Amino acid sequence: MLELADLTDQQIKDFWATANPKNWGPDDCWIWSGRRNCVNNPIAVFNGKTYYAQNVAFYLAQGFVMAKPVLHRCKFIQCCNPNHLSVHVD
Repeated sequence: MLELADLTDQQIKDFWATANPKNWGPDDCWIWSGRRNCVNNPIAVFNGKTYYAQNVAFYLAQGFVMAKPVLHRCKFIQCCNPNHLSVHVD
């Protein structure tokens, strides 16, 4: 489970600047401009802990974290637009 509730305002501001560096619109894919892991998935590091960027974006937009993986409706792994993210429900 993510432990993101303690992020500072500056960390959140920096995250969104990296998630949407060119101010793309709400319907566009927001291409992550930050770090990636060894298989090219976007990652964000806070206080020494690494998170998938799409999980952070979903959490910041929705205010909660699901135990299931966050998926990209747009099918583009680099996208961090919360409007393109969903959680698979069985």
